[in-house]
Amino acid sequence: MSPVCKSIAAIALLLAVANIVLADGGKVQLRREVAPYQVTIFTSPTPLRAGPVDLSILVQDAAGNVVNDIQIDFRLKSESGVILTPPASQATSTNKLLQSAKFILPEKGAWQVQTTITGKATADIDFEIIAAEARSDWGTAGWMLLLPMAIVALFVMRERLVQRQRSEE
Repeated sequence: MSPVCKSIAAIALLLAVANIVLADGGKVQLRREVAPYQVTIFTSPTPLRAGPVDLSILVQDAAGNVVNDIQIDFRLKSESGVILTPPASQATSTNKLLQSAKFILPEKGAWQVQTTITGKATADIDFEIIAAEARSDWGTAGWMLLLPMAIVALFVMRERLVQRQRSEE
């Protein structure tokens, strides 16, 4: 396989796995100590947009050990009054240290998030997230459609160059 073909294959592979690599965790929205817990909340995608959202939470004790025997309740309220109560669990999380809620955020704007942690102790955390406008499906689909055409175009250009070199010899 020529170096050009190897480079093209490597780039295609990187593009194909980019979403898998970025799928878990996301952006840290909040890190707070709420006795007796240390809580870190992540959102994905980055930047946060209306549409499919992953809201994940890592709960640790004072020593930094992950606390698993807890119940997490999220309540999100938009500026327009829309209320969401997505269920959180380890089953929906790809990283089993986290509890995750996967849901559709129906609109852009500011969302008030109320988080209740119930375990050996109960803790409440309130914070705000800002969601941008939903990304067009054409933005994603466009790259998927253009990538094969670009690879074919590069192949055709390579073949023409090889043909010219042969005709000059």
